[in-house]
Amino acid sequence: MNRFKFFFSLISAVFMFVFSSCGNDNDGLDGNSNIELKVASSLDVKNGVSSLIIKELGTGYLFPWTPYYEKIVGFDYEEEYEYLLTVDKVEQPISSSKPSYYKLKKVISKEKKQTVFTSNSFSVGNSAVAEGEYLSAADKETIEKLIKQSSPFYNCNGITLNVIDFQKNNEGVFVLNNDKSGKYSIENNDNGVILTLSFDKKTYVYKSITSEKPSSMSKYFILDVTAEYQKDYPQLESAASVIKLSVML
Repeated sequence: MNRFKFFFSLISAVFMFVFSSCGNDNDGLDGNSNIELKVASSLDVKNGVSSLIIKELGTGYLFPWTPYYEKIVGFDYEEEYEYLLTVDKVEQPISSSKPSYYKLKKVISKEKKQTVFTSNSFSVGNSAVAEGEYLSAADKETIEKLIKQSSPFYNCNGITLNVIDFQKNNEGVFVLNNDKSGKYSIENNDNGVILTLSFDKKTYVYKSITSEKPSSMSKYFILDVTAEYQKDYPQLESAASVIKLSVML
């Protein structure tokens, strides 16, 4: 009789384990379901290690893009495409050393485009380029200095730019951490990204510099100012103001 009770208890325990395991599609762990997740069209590369750049939606526009070092289970990523996914987020127990992860439920959209990280803070870089076959080194140095001084971000190298008050039509306000502020708008067209800045009562229209594989973390924008300096420097062939916005994830 004791053997029968032991055998029955053992069988019951096995059935309970099997059914509890099969009945849970979330690996037995807590988490959130049906999260909308954006995946950027470029990768973050640090110390030779590549990672996806993701953004959870539904938590406010200023919820930042962030590097994601794990795999999204069931998702095959292709660079240069921006994705909108529905995923489940699987949370590991507090006692576990394993990180939380996402499981793909559905690919809502896959669009070939360059992700513009307008929801992040940026480190600002201000530089200039002046070229001419017969342009002297002294004139080149002078022109580039003048261009940098006329830039909207003069004396702002290394300053942090924060995007606030974002509107759905890609317009909003930016604030620099030296207490200066201005307005911006972003337009995507066949020629790339057009960035318009209204700053210190002036308007500047920059065009993105594109390449086959643009850096995911840094975006370069150029403003042709050749005509402004050619009269005084006839040997000048081209001149441009260049700003670099490096995403601070």
